[in-house]
Amino acid sequence: MTAAIVLQGQPPSAAAASLAAITVRIRDVERGVDEGVLAAARAIAHLVPLALALLFLSSRLAIAAILLLTPFALLLASARRFVRSHHARSARLAEELHSAVDELVRHLDLWRTYGAARRVHAALGRAGDEAGRAAARAEATRGLISGANEVLAAAALLGLCVWIERAQPALGGSLVAFAAVFFMTYRPLRDLGDARTAIERGAASLDALEASVQVGAATSEFEAAEPESVQGARSRFRLARLSVEGLRFVVGGAIGRPVRFTAEPGRIVAIVGPTGSGKTTLLRGLLGLVPATEGELRYDGEELTRAGVGPDERPFAWVPQEAAIVSGTIEENVGLGAKDAPKEELRRALAEVGGLGLAEARGQARIVAGGHELSGGERQIVALARAVASRQPVLLLDEPTSGLDAEAEARVLTALEAQRGSRTILIVTHRPGPLRIADEVISFEGPAPAQN
Repeated sequence: MTAAIVLQGQPPSAAAASLAAITVRIRDVERGVDEGVLAAARAIAHLVPLALALLFLSSRLAIAAILLLTPFALLLASARRFVRSHHARSARLAEELHSAVDELVRHLDLWRTYGAARRVHAALGRAGDEAGRAAARAEATRGLISGANEVLAAAALLGLCVWIERAQPALGGSLVAFAAVFFMTYRPLRDLGDARTAIERGAASLDALEASVQVGAATSEFEAAEPESVQGARSRFRLARLSVEGLRFVVGGAIGRPVRFTAEPGRIVAIVGPTGSGKTTLLRGLLGLVPATEGELRYDGEELTRAGVGPDERPFAWVPQEAAIVSGTIEENVGLGAKDAPKEELRRALAEVGGLGLAEARGQARIVAGGHELSGGERQIVALARAVASRQPVLLLDEPTSGLDAEAEARVLTALEAQRGSRTILIVTHRPGPLRIADEVISFEGPAPAQN
């Protein structure tokens, strides 16, 4: 599923549907395996010894079986306490995996602009492997516990039958024992019927997944789909003039206003305007995530209007309004901005935005997907350091101080001011703080010009 999403790309409006498919459909597939295929195997394993027991039946097996099974019941009660830790760990890892998938889907466009989608996909794969192993252990122990009563009962009855036939003790007739063993066959027969239903439901969900996102095609095409960035810790673009000449994009089904401005090298440009005026769409258009209907984008004289998405195609590093954090250390998150950047480069980027102390305090501690252990300001500093680590000459920031308190906002603005002269910065904002550090303000206020 994640390979198909990375291969095809997705607009934000499709993210909710993808998450619903991952959560609901894949869960049905998992149940088809666990409650279908594996449950059927367990049911057959139960039926075989029961059938053998019926063949060897003789006398009053029911009372003797109860006496023999009592120690087994006590043993199983003790074993259930032992496996609780496996289930707890499996549940925790499953929650982290769902969070990681959520981060990949919701921030896919961001990872594509950094050329890091495959690296995030690989990190997700590692989390999936770990969660899968934990779930397999938990399910194996759960299956063992849930089926042990019937299996042990059948084994005890079989042993008793063999002993009674050979020793001929005075235990009475075989009717009660036969009825008891025959009654035990009800559960595995019922499980076989339930297993068939689960298999059919899982197969239907798998078909629906493959039809909706072309999973099969994605599996074979993924390796060649998105070339990784070859820039390493350096950009192919130098610091130069950015020219936007009448660019227009489709916004909500309508063609937006034409945008014209020039950003001189190393300056901070603030973009203001009411909600829905196209400010965020402009940033996404500069990144190549929204196609331009007309106009030109030039950087250092190079025409980039129809360029692809990624750090080798365009000179931009993007910091969206919601800071994206994947499961890993602070430095690993920063490293998503530049392929194979050495540790010194990552620490330098953190130092440039005032985040080195945060990285040193956290050390090699892993942050969960979403970064809920960090404050809003700390998450934004990590996202800004990631952009700096890319060594792209133009930073695009969408409401970088939204939702931050005064102290956190001051830290972020100080980090941005430190980049003045070394990078061109475009800031979409509603707040007065970023305006105070801007060299130029572009307003999207007022009605859009009339269209021809």
